Amino acid sequence: LEAVTPQIVEEMCGSFVLMGEQAWCEKAMVSGSSGGVAGFSYGVRDRNQWSETMSNRFHMPTWLIDCAAAGTVSSSMAGSVFNGTGLGSCASVRDPCYEQPFYAVDACLNRYDRVSQGRRYESLEKRLANRGKLSP
Repeated sequence: LEAVTPQIVEEMCGSFVLMGEQAWCEKAMVSGSSGGVAGFSYGVRDRNQWSETMSNRFHMPTWLIDCAAAGTVSSSMAGSVFNGTGLGSCASVRDPCYEQPFYAVDACLNRYDRVSQGRRYESLEKRLANRGKLSP
């Protein structure tokens, strides 16, 4: 029971940001937008609302990582959406739009870095290397 009991309350966060089944601490995300923080989204198929939110609300670059969608299924993975357009530029855009740059990566998440049957696999450890400490 202790593992699922929250240790952070709303007053500590300023507020919680809710998006579907996800929640973020507002103070943590806003402080992250000052630099060094990035979003990594794995398994990108279609429009990726999470990475757009990280880009447009929290002003951080994102990496869209998928080994099955590159160039074919996802317009974001194919690079055919608005990318790195600048602060406030996506407010009235209905199509996928990223104010901060996003980077499409053709790779699958795996425990080990390797290439198998023409697919590149990378570890989360490799992706997070040299990113610095994320929390106290």
